[in-house]
Amino acid sequence: MGAFLSLLYNTYMKHRVGLDRQTSEGLKDMEKKMVYLHDDLITCFLLRLPIRSLLRLRCVSKSWFSLISDPKFAIWHLELAAAPTHRLLYLPTHVYASQTLSIDLDAPSFLIRNASTPLNTSFLPPDSFTDIRGSCNGLVLLSVGYSNLFLWNPTSGFHKSLPLSPIVDSNNHSLNFTFLYGFVHDASTDDYLVLLGSNDFVSSSLEIFFEFFSLRTNVWNKIEGTHLPYILQNPKTGTLLNGIIHWFVCHNDTRVNVILAFDVKERYFSEMPLPIDFNISDNVNFCDLCVLKGFLSLYNRPDDLTVEIWMLQEYKVHSSWTKAIVVHTDNLHKICFSPICSTKSGDIVGKTICSTKSDDTDGNKKNNEEMLVKYNAEGQLLEQRSYHDNQHEFNVVMYTESLLSFPVVCNQAVEDEGHIDEA
Repeated sequence: MGAFLSLLYNTYMKHRVGLDRQTSEGLKDMEKKMVYLHDDLITCFLLRLPIRSLLRLRCVSKSWFSLISDPKFAIWHLELAAAPTHRLLYLPTHVYASQTLSIDLDAPSFLIRNASTPLNTSFLPPDSFTDIRGSCNGLVLLSVGYSNLFLWNPTSGFHKSLPLSPIVDSNNHSLNFTFLYGFVHDASTDDYLVLLGSNDFVSSSLEIFFEFFSLRTNVWNKIEGTHLPYILQNPKTGTLLNGIIHWFVCHNDTRVNVILAFDVKERYFSEMPLPIDFNISDNVNFCDLCVLKGFLSLYNRPDDLTVEIWMLQEYKVHSSWTKAIVVHTDNLHKICFSPICSTKSGDIVGKTICSTKSDDTDGNKKNNEEMLVKYNAEGQLLEQRSYHDNQHEFNVVMYTESLLSFPVVCNQAVEDEGHIDEA
């Protein structure tokens, strides 16, 4: 079977370049040739193809379209992918101001012409402040304004608007909430959960109350007993690793910073102390979490010219915290650097704010500019890239290309679950 699949794959590759130029008659001819292949062989063949090839192959025939669009096929493809494709989602905070992009994380350079492709975000409300609040299995959680949440698959275009959380709705969309956001897949129930943790300053409460939204039931629920003693100064997006969401938080009473972890399988919150020698800067907004090289990582700016990155080499083993990378941000007038993810080769990709001392063509001082940057494992700058030549703020997250849609909502028609953009 392996040799046959190899032959079938090679045959496909020969036709791939000209597939988009084939006439409808040519596509029908291909369908006739494929009809004699056993369905299981076709499925095995398609499961081994990259996402972008599958999206093109949906037009070969109705049966192929049905197979590739099947939610079970999407799950199989994600689970069987030997080398899943990771990309960066570049999303301006004001989506009307500049284009949203999907960027090849492992391209030799961000400067290559085909390293980025535009994405359709017309489903988002115009003139709204948009943030990325999590990514899981190719699905991305977006917050729009102060109360609206969307789920989106940038690869397929499938998207869904979530109902307001009861806390926000009961307080008339109050702006007095600061949220902890989380997004995770619960493998035990094949469900996706959106978590919101909030301090309600309307009632002067300095405890965090958690609620979660289940895509399977389409309902918000409170997590009982979660009056957690942490104070939030700014919204925080949880860092997901192996089914556990992590937030960098501060104790309300002791003012000690810790890592708060939520295990979706156990529905359990726990604390993790910071590394012993971890120096917290005066501005805790420059401290946060990310995942680098498969490890939970913590970064900090101990001074104006340095960013230190610590990695937890063995999960929940406190002694395994290691200062892995020191990045010097004094080159090119960088104000700050926030690591986002790592490439397959081990380079660190992040977001930075750069200042410039030069004037523009009108003689006016230019504002600070946000850019994507890449450093090697030794903390040396490899490249930087500013998109669209604008000075608008942007969000970036790494996501996995997938065909996943959303779980079927219990007792609800499928057509009410979401929408998909036309290719």
